[in-house]
Amino acid sequence: DAVRHDGERIPEEVQANLAWAKKLLAHEYYSNDKTKQKQLIDRLQRLFLKNKKVAEKTIDQLGILRDTEYAD
Repeated sequence: DAVRHDGERIPEEVQANLAWAKKLLAHEYYSNDKTKQKQLIDRLQRLFLKNKKVAEKTIDQLGILRDTEYAD
């Protein structure tokens, strides 16, 4: 497993995220309330969208850093 490339782990990480979301949805606060469950799903979507934007901006900034401060 240690030699697997990061890209190969993506499906596993997605499944782990979904398992986490389902665990939250099964919590007694949400479990019998479809409205609360939908609201939680919306919040989780916003969370992952924010994380995606942070990752994209970080990747962009790393490219700039490489091309400026660490250029040959």
